Amino acid sequence: MIELRFDPDLYSGDAIEAAMSMYEGFAELSLDKQVDAYIVRLTSLGEHAEQTLADEFANYCLGSTIEARPE
Repeated sequence: MIELRFDPDLYSGDAIEAAMSMYEGFAELSLDKQVDAYIVRLTSLGEHAEQTLADEFANYCLGSTIEARPE
């Protein structure tokens, strides 16, 4: 299991939840919303390395957050 921490000042909660939906077939995911962080716990469900999934998941969250921000 890998634990990822996302700063709510930098990441959108909606983007994190969307990423969780996209990755549900590849990993078991749980979200813990705290005041100072969104904490995602990720466990690979198949042959993909957990660190690779975690890195890609974080990239997806960042990209979705950036896309949702007004210009």
